Amino acid sequence: MLKKIWMVCVLLMPTSLFAVELEALYSYEMPVQGQSAQERSQVVKKALAGVLEKVSGDPEITDSSQFSTAYMRADSFVLRYRYLPLTDELLWNDGYRQILRVDFDEEAVRQLLKQSGFSALGDLPFATLVRLTVTKVSSIEDYARVTHYLHSLGEVTHVQVEEVDRDKIVLQLNIQGDVAGLAHSIDLGDTMIQVGAHYLTGYGVMPSDLSEEDAELTYRLIE
Repeated sequence: MLKKIWMVCVLLMPTSLFAVELEALYSYEMPVQGQSAQERSQVVKKALAGVLEKVSGDPEITDSSQFSTAYMRADSFVLRYRYLPLTDELLWNDGYRQILRVDFDEEAVRQLLKQSGFSALGDLPFATLVRLTVTKVSSIEDYARVTHYLHSLGEVTHVQVEEVDRDKIVLQLNIQGDVAGLAHSIDLGDTMIQVGAHYLTGYGVMPSDLSEEDAELTYRLIE
């Protein structure tokens, strides 16, 4: 049922809300049937898991047993919560009546990640920095597709969200090896197609010419 709810939210979410969702890294929204303390407690646990994934950039983090204790006391990480109107007819027919938005304490979440051996956005020192821009990203589903694909590449050790702008996301990647190798690995897949590459200090550089200098790659998500 939870997977169904997530997919419905993804398919119905307008592009403008997608940008807000990514920018609000320490907030999460889920549909609820009412305002009971029991349901709210369960949603807060799921919301904390979602925020940990967004802030760490690691899609596997929600399955880590290291956070089982944190989920049991998820309420202690909450700054505030509020109920919002639900207008999606499909969710309404399933018995949901409102959206619960949960805002978490940024410092507490970052400390939790650090104590568990994970890096939060902005905390990881980059050995080789690559700024990767991906266009045609118009939903949370697209965002998840991009980040999961990048995490699957052997060269990529960490992914951070730097900017969200309409249908474009800008990511910072920590990689092992050189930038040319990263570009080659991305090009082997069927997720993104390259539309440009350059050093951060100059334009017109092809991927084959890129070394371990800071560089920027631009891709378009393949529909």
